[in-house]
Amino acid sequence: MGSQRRDFAEFYRESRDNCLRAVLVTVGDQDTARDLVDEAFARAFASWRTVSRHPAPAAWVVRTALNANISRWRRRRREVPMPDPGLMADPAAADAAADRSVDPRIMAALLGLPVRVGEGASST
Repeated sequence: MGSQRRDFAEFYRESRDNCLRAVLVTVGDQDTARDLVDEAFARAFASWRTVSRHPAPAAWVVRTALNANISRWRRRRREVPMPDPGLMADPAAADAAADRSVDPRIMAALLGLPVRVGEGASST
C-alpha cells in the first residue's frame, strides 16, 4: 500500500497543474475548476489500482472532473430561483414578489425546504 501511495503522490505532483488548466479552460472559473479537479483526484486516489493502469491517468482525472461539472449543471438547471427569504417573511413583499399563478400551498412547501449551504444561491 505504501508504494501505491507514493505512486499516486508522484502522479498528483506531476499532473495536478495540467489537469487544472484543462478543466479551467472548459469551466471558466478557477474556484470551480479547482473543486472539480480536487474531487476527481480524490476519486482517482480511491480507485488508484484501476486508474494507475489506465493508458492516460491524467486524462481520466480531467474527464472525471468534467463529468462532475456536467452533473452539477444538470442538478442546477432544474432549480428554481426563489426570492430573498427576508422578503418572503413579509406577506406584502411576498405577494409582490411571487407569481400569482403559483399555488400558495406549493409556495409554502418550497419555503419549507432547507437552504443550500456552501454553494451559494443559483443565479440562473
